[in-house]
Amino acid sequence: MDLKKLEDYWFVLCESRDVKNKPKSFKLLNKDIVVYRNKDQKVLAFIDRCPHRSIPVSDGKICNGNIVCPFHGWEFNEDGTCVKVPGMVEKETLKAPKLRKYETIENNGLVWLCLNPRSEKKPYFASHLEDDEMPTYSFRTHLKCSVLNIAENFLDPFHTPFVHAGIIRTEGKRYRNHITPTHTEDGFEVVYIKDKPQAGFISLFGANVCKDLGRFRMPGIVELEYYSEKRLEFVNTMYITPRSEHESSVYFKASIRPYLIPLSVVYAVAGFAIKFALNQDKVILEKQTDLIGKYGGEFYANTELDIVRKQLENFYEDNGKQVEFKSLEAML
Repeated sequence: MDLKKLEDYWFVLCESRDVKNKPKSFKLLNKDIVVYRNKDQKVLAFIDRCPHRSIPVSDGKICNGNIVCPFHGWEFNEDGTCVKVPGMVEKETLKAPKLRKYETIENNGLVWLCLNPRSEKKPYFASHLEDDEMPTYSFRTHLKCSVLNIAENFLDPFHTPFVHAGIIRTEGKRYRNHITPTHTEDGFEVVYIKDKPQAGFISLFGANVCKDLGRFRMPGIVELEYYSEKRLEFVNTMYITPRSEHESSVYFKASIRPYLIPLSVVYAVAGFAIKFALNQDKVILEKQTDLIGKYGGEFYANTELDIVRKQLENFYEDNGKQVEFKSLEAML
């Protein structure tokens, strides 16, 4: 996968809590980015490479609001302009190159960044994060896996009776689902209408959950929504951040409408179940990555149940092609 094709998009670089008044480095699309907060607590981001001798400026320090390279002490201000080269006598002749700066957006506890300063795209902020009736829980994980394979996994319900048995679904309680995939402006969505309510963990938080919806948005946003006959009961938005071709972070925002059980119990049970399921996904996906490396590539067999794979490949290849989606029925 050519990650440079994704540089026009905004990604979650990190969580707000990760950024302090000291420099810290994060990788995005194979580029190292250094971030810190200025005196006004605004998040500043730069390429983590001093233009003088290619040293990570994240190993340096902040002095009077400037980031200082640890090698020769070059100082760069909040615009990335070099304002000090220690040892230089004629200050007015200072014409050092700038430290490349990136714009950031901070929203709902996440720090967003786009590598292309001329991009006209905007970050996607999930609407359920503003719903006061649905408390939101934040989680994150880091795993050795590509953005494409992570997205497919989150959108694939057919692995859940095995990898997540008893939490999301159970193998012994499969019911007929009527499945309808459709294209959207910036991705696609797949609707699952059930003959009977879903078994597993989700049944604790909604009366008769009878419809699931899996939605994908470029460049790597997955939304899973669970509906009763009357309303949305549970939604999980997952922001996938490709650090490199085979390494990613995922930031989760899960909102749950309390049902039957107290809110404090919802927090405890939901937190445990979601984290447990995330670890199960991490284990299986890292095994997949290991075998892909061992055998020198991805060699997959597909059936009609592998609904989203080809369209995801088209998106990440940026070839403009659309799969001809077809409705189907399956046991889930």
